[in-house]
Amino acid sequence: MSHASTTHFTGTFENRIRAFSDRFNPLVVREIRQIVKARSFITVFSLLLIGSWTFSVFGVIKQFEQMEYTELGPFFYRVYLMALIGCLMFAIPSNAFFSMAQEFHNRAYEMLAVTTLSPAKIVSGKLQGAIVMMLVYASAVAPFICLSYMLGGLGLIEIMTSLCGLMLVAIALTMFAVMMGALSQKPWLEVMNLIILLIVAMATAGASYGILIEVMLQGGVEILEAIMGIGCFAVFMVFVALISLGVAQAQLTTTFLPIGYRRNPNITRNVQHPNSAPSLSPDQQTTSSQQEVTQEDPER
Repeated sequence: MSHASTTHFTGTFENRIRAFSDRFNPLVVREIRQIVKARSFITVFSLLLIGSWTFSVFGVIKQFEQMEYTELGPFFYRVYLMALIGCLMFAIPSNAFFSMAQEFHNRAYEMLAVTTLSPAKIVSGKLQGAIVMMLVYASAVAPFICLSYMLGGLGLIEIMTSLCGLMLVAIALTMFAVMMGALSQKPWLEVMNLIILLIVAMATAGASYGILIEVMLQGGVEILEAIMGIGCFAVFMVFVALISLGVAQAQLTTTFLPIGYRRNPNITRNVQHPNSAPSLSPDQQTTSSQQEVTQEDPER
């Protein structure tokens, strides 16, 4: 292959990559950068890795004698699943909530409103950034989940079913957090909505952990049953997601009217363009026409 053909292939490949990257929502990059630079992400991610590694090492050392005749996979998987639920149900939805709420408090939404980004793209950008961070947390726990599988007592179907269900619940909860953040345009609303979000997150995390543990302990889950269960649950999550996204987009739609404005239908308002001449009443029009005639013919 000649140098010219190699250069042409490299340039075409780079152009395709740039064109493909331009299709992404620009808010995704912004959200990821803000989350990664935040101290909360560094703290939670470090605690997740250090805690999982410490529990794995000391757990294996303590249960080393029982590994020959006991399946320790479910025991280790419970702890890893609990840590992952804490990250997906509390850390990510709270970040999405504060990210959306700060758009109004820091007057950042006014800058977004003048761009070509629609409210749907703004909301979807927040959600896509949260999904990327979910995958980051899941990738951090993935090696430890593989360890629990190697310890026995767990099947791939149980692990994949529980993780897929957990991701669906986390995405739906994040959509709810984005909606609550869009409704927090005042400080007291932010505090109240944050309390509501924490209550919903605690209830969702507890129910999800209980259901997933029951599925894991039941064992022998068939593929068809798992697909049907995930499908039915996904339909419900889509319904919740559509409502949450619709409310969030409605809150981001610019109305150009002050808060608390109420139009009185009994009052007729004459709206004029700033550059147009003011409208005159019939008496004023008659007086102005007589003055024009007098100026044109002074003899009269």
